[in-house]
Amino acid sequence: NPDLDRVGVVIFPPVTPAHGVCNEVDNDQANTKALNPYLDPGRQYLVQPLTNGFLSSNGNLVPGSPIVTAINCLVPGGHTDYADPLMVAEQELESDHRPDTHKAIVLISDGAADYIEDADCNAGMDLPKCLMPCEDGIAAASSIKSSGIEIWAVALGAFGNDLQCKTSANYV
Repeated sequence: NPDLDRVGVVIFPPVTPAHGVCNEVDNDQANTKALNPYLDPGRQYLVQPLTNGFLSSNGNLVPGSPIVTAINCLVPGGHTDYADPLMVAEQELESDHRPDTHKAIVLISDGAADYIEDADCNAGMDLPKCLMPCEDGIAAASSIKSSGIEIWAVALGAFGNDLQCKTSANYV
């Protein structure tokens, strides 16, 4: 129902205040840490809070709606961090959902969780997301699922080279 359905967009790599979702620097092309969005303390994963208005009354997408615009601007590439964006999506669902609805997160990625360059990891902290980013994402997803939020994962052309993501004990 276009009047009732609400969808938000959380992305990774995150965007920075200096670049909007449609103008972000491609993390794969960044040759200095200053260009890496994971290092920006103001990094943002939530680029479109929960909203409706993206579907017309007959169920077609509204091309100029903020959510359609945000999705159309996404460019694949960069490092992949599942845990942080999943937790941001959970926070948005918990703070802004309608109480009479089913809560779900659809995780769409073009790659397996890999080494993340962020301030904590660069400072030498032995955090799970630095040492085992896939395991950190799985732990975040398990915690979110235990709160009653359903998670669907879609891999688009993902070729994981992280063997830790491929063990049978790690299915979310």
